[in-house]
Amino acid sequence: MKHLLTLTAAALLLAACNNSEDEYHQLYFYPQTVGGMELFADQTTDSITFVSTDDWTAHVTGDWFSINPTELKIPTNYLMLSQQIHILTTPNTTGNIRQGSLQVDSYDKLGMPIKQFPWLNIQYPVPTFKSEAEIPTDLERIEFKLTVPATMEYIPLIFTTYAEQATLTTDAEWLTLPDTIFSPGTHSFQPAIPANKTKDMRTATLKLRSGELENEIHITQSAAEQ
Repeated sequence: MKHLLTLTAAALLLAACNNSEDEYHQLYFYPQTVGGMELFADQTTDSITFVSTDDWTAHVTGDWFSINPTELKIPTNYLMLSQQIHILTTPNTTGNIRQGSLQVDSYDKLGMPIKQFPWLNIQYPVPTFKSEAEIPTDLERIEFKLTVPATMEYIPLIFTTYAEQATLTTDAEWLTLPDTIFSPGTHSFQPAIPANKTKDMRTATLKLRSGELENEIHITQSAAEQ
């Protein structure tokens, strides 16, 4: 008796055939990602699952990452099998986006674009890009900045780090960080700030460092209304 890996796989196979003599051929990446996989500067591993009814081999385009495994043979008693493919790379200290792809050769061919940004995974404030053509690197084109009103007494921050002992520091005495050292994972919190009652706006520079990489987050608090 043939084994099916999942009920989803069974549904795909049944949809692909009209009678028992038809050939079954299915292959896809899971999860599906619009635009391909995205890695960040301090990220050295990731993975994606490849599902196929046929034996396959895989290779990469780009010399900045590797994959494991690079091939899989489907056992004779299986109709479909899924295999996690690990993406292995180094921190991106080049200052530029590294691009490549994962290519799988099976009954058909399938590819997945892969890129690694030269900045950290800061989700909020969202990154903005400078438009000046003379800026030499991708890293210098990006900035993280946030302007808050004088009466606002907190700053929302969300970021994900991948290295051990990531740190966050501030150069402003008026901004208090509840945490300064972070384990790998996603961190969401709100540093406390007092309302700005002065007639001058004030600024703070936060520095997020993870492994060899560091990004600045620039905070501006508006002046009080006079």
